[in-house]
Order: sequence, then structure tokens, then C-alpha cells
Amino acid sequence: METRKLIKFGNSSHVISIPGTWLKKNNLNKGDLIYFEQNGDNGLVISPEKKESIKEEKEITILTEKKDISILTREIVSAYLENYRILKLKGNNIQGLARELKPRIQNLIGLEVIDQDTGILVAKDLLDLDAVSLSDVLKRMDIIARAMLTDIGAAGKRINPDDLNQRDENVNRLYFLALRTIRKALDDTNLRTRLGMSNGDLLRIWHLIHHIETIADEAKYLSALIKKTTSSAKELDCFIDTLAEIEKLYIETMKSVYKKEQETAYILSQRKDGLIKKIEKLCRASAGNLSAPYERLKNIVREIHKLGRRVYS
Repeated sequence: METRKLIKFGNSSHVISIPGTWLKKNNLNKGDLIYFEQNGDNGLVISPEKKESIKEEKEITILTEKKDISILTREIVSAYLENYRILKLKGNNIQGLARELKPRIQNLIGLEVIDQDTGILVAKDLLDLDAVSLSDVLKRMDIIARAMLTDIGAAGKRINPDDLNQRDENVNRLYFLALRTIRKALDDTNLRTRLGMSNGDLLRIWHLIHHIETIADEAKYLSALIKKTTSSAKELDCFIDTLAEIEKLYIETMKSVYKKEQETAYILSQRKDGLIKKIEKLCRASAGNLSAPYERLKNIVREIHKLGRRVYS
């Protein structure tokens, strides 16, 4: 931590010097305005003047030849998370890949295909990160994830796994959007200020969206397993009852997350071991093929426990 000397300036004001590295990082010069805000610890937070965000036209070229669609998808997502504004996909096989590539590109929020020609496909980022509300993204992910758990419990073997796959994709789109915004804000002081979040806030949301995304994944896999089960109606009913108990724990835990109720989160977290033991006992007693679904339930319980830990630890 650097120390700065306070100098008397006039009858009612003082001046301090500001580190040159901070000025350079925030693109500030002599005569520019800065903001002072008092925080809850009787300290002052210094922020740069809010300026119009300059959109970096970062550009990346992805070569497509001798790569399958899954590899190209990973490269596109990676470029998206790194905040590249223009993505150029080049290769003699573009025409054959375009039909599969376009939906995968447009599945990333803000990314649109703007040009296609022989051997090249161009996508541009049209998203304004200043307009992103990480709290809203978190809530939308939460709503979709809990709806997935609810629908599995309500439908049982009548569940349509394709429907849950689609909703899991929606969760993934929101997850990538949030992750991208967080990564950018951690490097960009101005964006972090405009979002009204500290580094700690950003990291907390990063953890929360990761756990919710994992729960949605588990729900997706669970729906496919339940659809194929040959277990008796009685055993399936027992499984659904356990799922309902887990869903209730998830809802109560997320309430403690939103309200930042540490004591409630701590109490809820103590249910984990008991639920895991109950699931393991039911799994051993099951005569059907519910072992894999019960393993998925255990994974969901562990992720719910981690959500609670983000409140009290």
C-alpha cells in the first residue's frame, strides 16, 4: 500500500498526490475530473470520471481447415470470452461448415454473423457490456435452473429431455455473458465502476453462476436418465420425493444468497451430509436402475452446499 502526504491548500481544503501508474491505467491527464466517494469504512474511494466507453475493435482470425465443429466451437467461445469484437473464420471448408457454425455463433449473446463469402465468415460483437446487469443475469439463470428441477419432479418418466437440453443451453448463454462481463470488469476499472461492483462482488457472482450452471447441467443429465429408467412406480415416487426435498433446499439457499443471510445459509448447509446419507441409503435399496440418477442428486446437493458457502464464508 502506498502512502501519500496530505498538504494544506487554502482555508478549508487539502491536496494529495495521486500515483502516476493509476492515472496512466485510467487514461487520466492534468485537468481531468475524478470522483471521491465515502465508503462504509470511513474511507474514500477514488474513481475516474465517467467517460464514453471506447469499444476496442479487437480482432481474431480462426482457421477452420482440418478442425471439426466441436473444436471450432470452443475457439469461438474462447474468443467471445476474451472480448474480441470481430471474429473472422477462414478456410476452404467454410461453405460446408457455415450451416452448423452460424447457430453456434448466434447462440452467444451479442455476437452476430455480418458477412460471409467464399472462404470467410465474419461475426461481430454488438453487445454493450455497460448495459449488462450481472444481478439480473444471475436471477435469470436461477429461475431457469429451479424450473428444470420442478419439471423433472412433476413429469417423472414423462419428462422431455430435449426441452431441458434447450433450457440448459439458455443457462449456458447467460453464463457465458456473465463470465465475459466479469472478466472484462476485473481488468477495466471504468467498467467496474459503471457496474457498481468491487472485485469481491465480481468474484462472488462468478462463483454463484458457476454453481448454478453446474446444477442446470446435472438437471439436464438427470432428465435423460429418468426417461430411460425401468424402476417401479413406487421407487420412482420415492426418488421424486427426494428430488422435491432437494429443490426446496435449493430455493431456500438462493433466498439466503439474495438476502445475504449468513446465519440462514449456515443452518441450511448443515443439511448436506444428512441428505447425502439418505440418498446413498435409497440408492442401495433400489432394485431398479436409479443408481445413476441418485448420483446426479448427490452432485446437485453438493453444488447447493457450495452456493450457501458463498454467503457465510
